[in-house]
Amino acid sequence: MLMDVHCALGMALFHLGEVRSARTQLEQAWSLAGPSQDHPHACLFPIRKPGVLCAAFLIHVYWFLGCLDQASSRMAELALSFIEQLDPADLGCAHFLMAAFYQLSG
Repeated sequence: MLMDVHCALGMALFHLGEVRSARTQLEQAWSLAGPSQDHPHACLFPIRKPGVLCAAFLIHVYWFLGCLDQASSRMAELALSFIEQLDPADLGCAHFLMAAFYQLSG
């Protein structure tokens, strides 16, 4: 539950342009997320593993802050820690988010 709060606040701050504050919240959420953790409200979200969504936003936050190396390493960490435990829908979403990052970041 606490991870959800940090992730939601981080996403809201990101969309409000408060990128540094979003980073703090999303990093806190990422530290609480685990690859085996399913989202208790999966019917409300397209992603069952909350760490995937959290990492996707954190990757974009690093990118907006000009930290492409951190964004790339976070993406590698996401792939290594979650990829084997994702169901097909989450895996597809993770691939989409990674592809979008690579396409937009050049």
